Amino acid sequence: MRQANAGSAASSPLSSPPSWVHPVAPTTSQPIEWAFIELSPASPSVDGRVSSLHPPVFFWTWGESHAPFVVSYYTLDSSCGQSKISLSEFGKPALSGTLTWSLPGASVVQPIDDHAPALLQNPLPASAWASLSTTEGQNKSAILPPFSISFSGTVQVPYMKEVEEHYLVKSADAAGNAIESCQSSRSSALVTFALPVHSARAYGVEHGEPLFLKLRPADREQLSLSSGFWRADLSSRLPFSSVLALNGIPISSTRYAHYSMLKDEVGFWSISRQENDTSEWPNKPNDSMSFSPSISTNFSHLFLSPSELDSQGRAFAYQYSQQMLYPFPLGRSNLTLEWSDDFNDKWNASFPLLTRAPSGIAGAVAENATAILADERAHAASLQSSPYRGLIRVLLSNSNSWRGAQADYFQPSSLAPAAGGLLMLGAGLLLMFYLRQKV
Repeated sequence: MRQANAGSAASSPLSSPPSWVHPVAPTTSQPIEWAFIELSPASPSVDGRVSSLHPPVFFWTWGESHAPFVVSYYTLDSSCGQSKISLSEFGKPALSGTLTWSLPGASVVQPIDDHAPALLQNPLPASAWASLSTTEGQNKSAILPPFSISFSGTVQVPYMKEVEEHYLVKSADAAGNAIESCQSSRSSALVTFALPVHSARAYGVEHGEPLFLKLRPADREQLSLSSGFWRADLSSRLPFSSVLALNGIPISSTRYAHYSMLKDEVGFWSISRQENDTSEWPNKPNDSMSFSPSISTNFSHLFLSPSELDSQGRAFAYQYSQQMLYPFPLGRSNLTLEWSDDFNDKWNASFPLLTRAPSGIAGAVAENATAILADERAHAASLQSSPYRGLIRVLLSNSNSWRGAQADYFQPSSLAPAAGGLLMLGAGLLLMFYLRQKV
């Protein structure tokens, strides 16, 4: 499985702030300059998507900076001098808060502090991950079920606060005369300052099993002259690769995307996907086949719920279609598909095929068939006065070439008049179509 990231240890706060954190000058009202917490990208995840088959885990890190000592001065009475408040750090900074995990229909809240492990394990029940569905958004867009994780809390720093005040006291003596004097007071107390911190991640959840539909040949049978295999893959998971095997031997391999790793300024890694399908032929047919194989891929990312094609009534977010032209061997064969998603989970499907050789009516001009047709016509001439009446059938060999072709002659007496005419007309049209393709 591809890992999306590796995280920093939560027990080692960062000493410098990320770019989105804006430090402030420390004061005796707030000696903490900056503080933050950051949840890593989900592991595993790709481009804001996670898989229901792999409930993600998270790493996290936090950091803060505070002044070890802060003092401020103020005046209560100018005749008595300045008073002051001083703050001295009195212990280590700490973090506490709550972590909230959410899926449609399920939510778990956990307390968390700076002693928590760096790896956060998913607490949501397996049933919540197994009962997800794609919904429809605006303009037929598809919305994967949402998953989110968020932390809300504070970073706290303990200080010893000392206050020294000088102030003027007025009184009167026994004779009633006013007396003014400066007095001082000192106090100390342990106080804790805090800054709020927050971090959140949100993802769409890929889920469910793909649906593989065979589009061509629709009835499992096809002619060898233009044999191929067209299919549609409907899923709520983006594909990574597909491999088609003919009777157990791979014949085509397609990769739908490539990936890159990105590192953020905190040190977390994430995976990015770029659509870029490429196909290969692990066992390419030899050049003697009637045509070279080819493959093309199209895709759309729209909401689709084909109830007439899927008995489970599922909705899908992604649609990929693949059209392959390939010189399949004559007879029965079995085509198997191995399909994998971005998270390296695999699904399989099997498609039985029947490929037949085409047949045509004599009259074709082909170098290797001329002698065979001439022999059959000569045989026909000896049987009837009109040398070219009757039906001559030409069968192609297994190599799809005219070499080794077979021809058969049917006398007019062996065909009912109406049937013979229809056969001649239909076969002639078929041959005409074939010859145009050979030109």
